[in-house]
Amino acid sequence: MQKLLFFITSLFLAGFIFSGCCKCDESVESETGSYANNQVIGEGFINIEGAEAWIDLMPGGPAGFMFTGEATVAAWELPEFDSLICKDAIVLNDGKEIAKFPFIIEKNENKLQKPGKSSFVSVRFNSKERNKTAGLMEVGKISIKLNIEYKGKLLTGIIDGVEVKRTY
Repeated sequence: MQKLLFFITSLFLAGFIFSGCCKCDESVESETGSYANNQVIGEGFINIEGAEAWIDLMPGGPAGFMFTGEATVAAWELPEFDSLICKDAIVLNDGKEIAKFPFIIEKNENKLQKPGKSSFVSVRFNSKERNKTAGLMEVGKISIKLNIEYKGKLLTGIIDGVEVKRTY
């Protein structure tokens, strides 16, 4: 019994020691960019995790188009939030640009990130204002493309299949 206990303990300790010696990489590759060990290779990208869009048709004013969502901004270093500049949000229908709008971002403090060195920052994005609906009244689904500048480099992300809802 003592030999068995000694053998199991030795095996456990050896596994624990060797697990610290090996270099295990957490690598993922995507269409918008690639990253390894939480570090982005290349200039960076935006991964849009979800978005909602709607046309406000409430009485008392003109119709307005608005959108919101969550995204992860990835750069060659941990992005300094104050250095992220929102360029434009492009609305596409069947691959064709139908509108371009200003947007804003805010840091998404509610989203947990892995501790340690990371080159990702979670953000929420929103339309900056109530936008005109020209070209959008008849569409059912759209794509939203976000362009953000970070230290002179343009980072881009796109999400397809966003249903345009109507609010009355």
